[in-house]
Amino acid sequence: MDNIIKDWNKGDYKSRKDACNKLKMSKWFMKKETYDFLADKMNLPPMAELPKNTTVTQYVEKKGILEQAQAIFGGKILNKKISLVTVRGQTVGRLETEGDESVLIKKVKKSKHLFRKIEPDGAWGLDNSMFNKLPDKCKIKIIDLESNIIYFAVKEDFDKEVGKAKFLNFGSHGLQRFLPLQYWEKIINN
Repeated sequence: MDNIIKDWNKGDYKSRKDACNKLKMSKWFMKKETYDFLADKMNLPPMAELPKNTTVTQYVEKKGILEQAQAIFGGKILNKKISLVTVRGQTVGRLETEGDESVLIKKVKKSKHLFRKIEPDGAWGLDNSMFNKLPDKCKIKIIDLESNIIYFAVKEDFDKEVGKAKFLNFGSHGLQRFLPLQYWEKIINN
């Protein structure tokens, strides 16, 4: 685990990617300094306060935060608070918060997730229950894994009063908010 932290602390992309890969392959049996590193980022109790006869690995897995812990190692800036966003039990993205700034990050496949029935070019959607939990002034970042285009918008763009978003109810999926592509800022990620 010390090697993972050393790789991470080098700070360059390749070293951090190596650290993430090692972390995913490890059995998550952590030393105290590794746990302290995660505890600081995830507001976990001190190692001494963990239940007796429980390894750190067992604790992290039991709390259901293994993926979140891995996301912290995968984050490029470690002073962000990272939390997973779920809708009806399914992880749909992550919320990164640093100070007063929050960014919802969703990774999608345009061929599967773009709602094409909204003219002229389709729209990206957010579940209404998830939208209502987002902080005010939250930025929204959608990464299309097929085209490597990153789409940016702000929460206010999805508000009914602004008039850009469309609202549709899809039975078991519930109320969805859609923002047409023309309102998104687009960046091609090479």
